[in-house]
Amino acid sequence: GIKMLGQPFFEEVRDMYPDRVNLLQIDEDETADIRFYDSGNLNLLVTRTDISKGLMKHPVAYMHSL
Repeated sequence: GIKMLGQPFFEEVRDMYPDRVNLLQIDEDETADIRFYDSGNLNLLVTRTDISKGLMKHPVAYMHSL
């Protein structure tokens, strides 16, 4: 599915980017033919400060795959 805002699902991503939150998380979806290697998701992360100011200056994209 798709998740907006909040924390990344995988702890590894949260640990690597503790000062960032999900702007968008896209999970693998076989019906829509969205694949992230074997199984995984794509996270677009922004800092809490930027999101509180309505800014998206330095997003980070992180693809997590099992």
